[in-house]
Amino acid sequence: MFKPLPGALAGAALLLAFSHNAWAQGKPMKLVSQSVSVDTRAGRVVVQFTVNNRTEANVFVPKAVASDKELSAQVFEIRSGGGDPVAYTGPVVKRKALGADDFTEIRARMRHRNKIDITDSYDFKKGTHHYELTYVGSYLSDPHQLGKLSTLALAPVQFTYTGR
Repeated sequence: MFKPLPGALAGAALLLAFSHNAWAQGKPMKLVSQSVSVDTRAGRVVVQFTVNNRTEANVFVPKAVASDKELSAQVFEIRSGGGDPVAYTGPVVKRKALGADDFTEIRARMRHRNKIDITDSYDFKKGTHHYELTYVGSYLSDPHQLGKLSTLALAPVQFTYTGR
């Protein structure tokens, strides 16, 4: 016969089950997540980048997506609905290797958003077309340890844009 567990024991069992799921396949639960979405409603292609830091420590995300309002290099890969690459036509700023100053600090337990207008940075065709944007997210726990960059696989984003 089934007997309900006392409250504390039930809570411990739930915590154990959660811990098991969080460490499934030897990997910790994603405490830092990133996402991108695309808005074309205003006749522009605007990427919204979001980072959610659920850790107890600050993390550092590239300024190119976290703070900049325009691109200075190709950050996103864009393909047409047929799978052909869409050329990056925006500025390319010659610069040295990434350093600590190239990252934006995202405080512990905070969510951060940034919008980047990429309309003039890619060769979008005239007329209405379907596209797919891909971005590989990344962050650092310490901006002075550039060799310890963590990457995040983000789902590709489908969007439709009418170019002029």
